[in-house]
Amino acid sequence: MMIYYFSGTGNSYQVAKLLAYLTQDKMQDISTLKDYKHDDSVMGFVFPVHCYDVLDLMQDFIKKLEIKSDKKIYCYAVVTCGGKVGNTFITMQDLLKAKNIDLAYRNEVYLPDNILSFWGKKYDYNSLNTYKDKVLKIAEELNQRKTNNNVLVKKSWWYVIKKYISWLFIKKCLQKKTVKKNCIHCKRCVKLCPTNNIIEEAGKIKFKSNNNCIYCLSCIQWCPMQAINFGNYNLKDKQYHHPEVVENELFKRW
Repeated sequence: MMIYYFSGTGNSYQVAKLLAYLTQDKMQDISTLKDYKHDDSVMGFVFPVHCYDVLDLMQDFIKKLEIKSDKKIYCYAVVTCGGKVGNTFITMQDLLKAKNIDLAYRNEVYLPDNILSFWGKKYDYNSLNTYKDKVLKIAEELNQRKTNNNVLVKKSWWYVIKKYISWLFIKKCLQKKTVKKNCIHCKRCVKLCPTNNIIEEAGKIKFKSNNNCIYCLSCIQWCPMQAINFGNYNLKDKQYHHPEVVENELFKRW
């Protein structure tokens, strides 16, 4: 029984950790996984909604998965988000169908949306007071192997919104990434980056490529000196990461 998860700023990690404890499932960060074989009858996914859809890293992971179990798999997806899930579960359903797996159960947990600062909006910290009750309810339903009966329907306008946000805001406004002189070379960003896109070279922290960034925001949100800029954006005094998670729980490299 395995929970495959990804987390940039701790929301999905915290949910996965609680679910693993309550369901006695194991958990695995997909960005550090080398073996893509799944041979158990239970498969769970926990990850944040990105642009109202499944983040590319999770999509690539599912496509690489090799299903070795000869039993019917109980598969579930629990996502973290600050608002609408958009077409996230539709995409998950399609990805899993390609593997002959049904998405039996799906649910969402509301937590502060870590991209809100870029939009000039305030974080909704109230969700931190209620998310554990939601996770507890989800765990009870998973232990009972409950399923969702309502049919998912594609909404094409979510794809338009996703393309607009991905291309105009993220690809254009946040594409250029720089490290300011107040960087203390703690290498938190290097260890947190899930795509190995940040390196230390000649005593400086550098981004290798803009195209390899998945915009999980872990580097800019966890930097203790607010030394990282995405385009013209800097999150000084506006950073967010889950208050019950410490950065080394999310390190991808040591």
